[in-house]
Amino acid sequence: MNSKKAQSEIITTVLIILLVLAAIVIVWMVVQGTLKGTSKQIDTGAACIGIETTVLSAKSAETLGSCSDPLKTTKTDCVAPAIWDPAANGQVVVQRNSASSDYNVKAIVYVNGISTGLESGNLRALESKTIDLPTQLATPGAPRSKVKAVTVLVDKQDPAITAVCPTSQEVDAS
Repeated sequence: MNSKKAQSEIITTVLIILLVLAAIVIVWMVVQGTLKGTSKQIDTGAACIGIETTVLSAKSAETLGSCSDPLKTTKTDCVAPAIWDPAANGQVVVQRNSASSDYNVKAIVYVNGISTGLESGNLRALESKTIDLPTQLATPGAPRSKVKAVTVLVDKQDPAITAVCPTSQEVDAS
């Protein structure tokens, strides 16, 4: 009878040890996943240092228009009887600086502090891209619009991991 009681205690002890080991494995998996996610975000945030996109120019549809007189190239030169025809879109030219990055770099255009939802796509070092803006950059009689590019880094392996970098200076649209 004593040997059966001893066997029961041994089985109980082994089961408790297995449950404790299983709990340790489960806790470690949760902690490890949390640490990996946090370190990836920190790495991406640190990568913003030195990476910047800037607005080279911002022109309204009104400025980009054309004159019915082919000898006149600006709106101020285009006087009656010639007619000034505004372009369909405004344009913003963004450029990335020369710093290298392990991430894809893109610029998102903001007009008067509001995102246009338009982006440059991946920008290589010193590359510039023209983005057509279907929005009005300058309303006649209103103050000039302020345009800026917000730099966003996107992880090459996991596009869901992004970092928004400090923004460049605002530029007045012409």
